[in-house]
Amino acid sequence: MTGYRVNIAELGRLINTLEDGAQQVREANKNLAAHGQLGMLGHETLTGSAHEFEETWRYGLGKLDEAAEGVIERLHSAKRNYQELDEAHAEMYDATLPDSQPTGFPGGGWTGEGPHEGGEIFKALEGRGS
Repeated sequence: MTGYRVNIAELGRLINTLEDGAQQVREANKNLAAHGQLGMLGHETLTGSAHEFEETWRYGLGKLDEAAEGVIERLHSAKRNYQELDEAHAEMYDATLPDSQPTGFPGGGWTGEGPHEGGEIFKALEGRGS
């Protein structure tokens, strides 16, 4: 088999995990801004350094949030595309199956008889290949 395989459900779980992480980053940034007690450190140099650190940290968390949102957006798009492709292939495959469902099989099913007997998939399953 060539190419790669995509597990759409796992991709959805990855997106959820990233969304949760991005939300935690946003909360951390809000909490950092909410405390604002750096003035209580006493010495002016220490307070200035703490403010500079807080500003840099807030900027970094904001950039991390932006990057995560970009990745999440692209993953949502990829997941949608894979789902659409999967559904299109399922419809195409369903269209090639015989219209009637054979009896004797729970839920119907293909017995290997009918218009597919000469097809590539049937030959491969029978070990005859092309």
